[in-house]
Amino acid sequence: MALVHVVRRAAVAVMTVVVQHCAFAAQPAAATSWDAFTTNFIEATFRARPHFAVWAGRHEFDGQLPDWSATGIKKEIERLHDARTRALSFKDSALSDKQRLERDYIVATIDGNLFWLETVDWPSRSPTYYGWGLDPQVYIARDYAPLAQRLRAYIAYAKAIPQAVEQIRGNLRTPLPRSCVRVGRIRAGGLASLYQNDVPVIFASVNDARLQQEFRAANDAAIKAMKALDAWFAQQEATATDSFALGPEKFATMLRVTERIDLPLPRLKEIAERDLARNLAAMREVCNALRPGQTIEACVKSTRADKMPGSPVDGATKQLADLRAFVEE
Repeated sequence: MALVHVVRRAAVAVMTVVVQHCAFAAQPAAATSWDAFTTNFIEATFRARPHFAVWAGRHEFDGQLPDWSATGIKKEIERLHDARTRALSFKDSALSDKQRLERDYIVATIDGNLFWLETVDWPSRSPTYYGWGLDPQVYIARDYAPLAQRLRAYIAYAKAIPQAVEQIRGNLRTPLPRSCVRVGRIRAGGLASLYQNDVPVIFASVNDARLQQEFRAANDAAIKAMKALDAWFAQQEATATDSFALGPEKFATMLRVTERIDLPLPRLKEIAERDLARNLAAMREVCNALRPGQTIEACVKSTRADKMPGSPVDGATKQLADLRAFVEE
């Protein structure tokens, strides 16, 4: 998706005003050109996943979260299937080499998204599906605009959190795998702490009483919602299971549709074990030279203990001169 965004950036800039007023589904069955199709696809993706748009620098989407309701997820699945069909309707003979690469990349990206959305039903199985969408770092850590403007964006984000939490709880199917419960608690509890302890400090210097009042109300509601989600995950610990594996069939499908690796699992295991043996042999050779007579485990342990004097920051600072010289050369 990032590749397509870069290649089509100029087209997006020109088409944005028009496309924002036109739903992707309203386009004709065959787009008038590949460039128009890619522009429509990018804009439709930004509307469906506004957090993705914000991270890509499209700040007219600031504060918005995806529609994670069951209806919203169903619409997203339908959108992706429709986009995939339209992309494949462009035949090789009608596209340049660059456009064929873009088409294949879009189809591969859609296949990966559909695997997690549809094949394994990740929104119902794992809180990791919602992780990036809930991350407010773009507003509090990225200096893309004056702090007051970023505060307004964060307020909109915080106001959207209670509904998002409600949708997430409505989607997750219990009992959950124990690992998913742990991840859910780490993320929900971590966000609640971030909202409560760190965010107010970041925006404290904004000298606007009305904005600060609106911020406190929205942030308090977000804190309450995320703490409630953390508590809900805590309740699931009693019934959590160890049944988290995809299974061989879905794992093979995941490799095929998300990585385009289409090998039988026994063959893939053979390749991985051979590569592991090659790397272990290389490690033995290095360890014999550095620490003769030591096992690999002892060699690695002693090598890790051999640190530069001072703090990690001091060590990194000393390396910067060498790194800069290397890059310049």
